[in-house]
Amino acid sequence: MANRRNQSDNGHSPADPIEEAQRTGGIPRGKRRNFIISFILVVITASSADVLIKYSVSGDRAFTVNSLSDIPDAALHMLTNVWLILAIVLILIQFVTFAQALRLGPLSFVVPMRGACTYVATALLAQAFLGEEVTLERWGAIVVILVGVTIIGLTGGED
Repeated sequence: MANRRNQSDNGHSPADPIEEAQRTGGIPRGKRRNFIISFILVVITASSADVLIKYSVSGDRAFTVNSLSDIPDAALHMLTNVWLILAIVLILIQFVTFAQALRLGPLSFVVPMRGACTYVATALLAQAFLGEEVTLERWGAIVVILVGVTIIGLTGGED
């Protein structure tokens, strides 16, 4: 009751929960589960697509374009590379799930969180599947990014 009184006192009528959450910088309580699922799918698909793109152009799957005449062969190679096609499918899925996450949460929260979480997931996947060495300095930089994004997450929204 007090909440309704406060809304009418300051001239705001109760709004759609998603619009209200976006206005205040939060994620509506009833939509948090959907947001979390969408967000996890964004991170998994984006990181996996990045690793697959790297894999698709590595080793014997690599192609080189040295002149304009090499472009048709490179295009054909790309169109027949199953790993690259799978990466493109994952990018499309990531786009759809990212749009859903943006519909449910504020841009100023979703984009930095996506970036930070994707850095972690990509580093882990690159280590596991591509055999890349992720140095202590890179992990340190990722931790600094995560701390900054956590601060962004903790300072936004009303509960």
